[in-house]
Amino acid sequence: MVHLSLLSYLTELKTAIGISLGLKQPATVAVIDGRTSKVITYRNIRQLLGENYRLLNRQRHIQQKNAHKRSKAQRRNSPHQLSESNLGEYIDRLIAKAIIDFAMTYGAASIALPRMEDMREIVQTEMQAAAEQKFPGSIELQRDHAKQYRITTHGWSYGRLIGSIRSKAAQAGIVVEQGKQLYQGSQQEKAAAIAVRVYQDRQKPEN
Repeated sequence: MVHLSLLSYLTELKTAIGISLGLKQPATVAVIDGRTSKVITYRNIRQLLGENYRLLNRQRHIQQKNAHKRSKAQRRNSPHQLSESNLGEYIDRLIAKAIIDFAMTYGAASIALPRMEDMREIVQTEMQAAAEQKFPGSIELQRDHAKQYRITTHGWSYGRLIGSIRSKAAQAGIVVEQGKQLYQGSQQEKAAAIAVRVYQDRQKPEN
């Protein structure tokens, strides 16, 4: 919810930024012209992280290895404690900083994020879509592939990532708004759609 004291200022802004979240692409950013709803540019996770993208690959490798260790321990019915790494938290801060720097480059005073309560369904939809594309018509193979897909693409802590984005945005004086992320389409299309939707909702007159 945008504070009323900011509403008149935000409605004058023509550039809108939306962020889609997902498994394979933890964050994708779209910049749109609010007047026309046309996309100005995108940034995917590789572009956002730049040379630090290698850290994301390292984190995914660690998560995949730990997931296999947990699975083996469960099959042996033996406890298996795995130490948590701070790498994921560090990557979240890098992503958040890159997003805020990007928003400031385009003069945006607000960004639109998916609602946290939608993330479970967003992740499930992405896994199912990947499984159906890989094994059309086979429910059993789709189920196995969806499970493996989540392991190999890394189970992200979206609450932590959203928290990092909110924190960096607050430091920069950028308002964070929330909208519903589409379940279908590319991550770029989803990022653009959430930006358009939040921008248009902001233009509606208050009752």
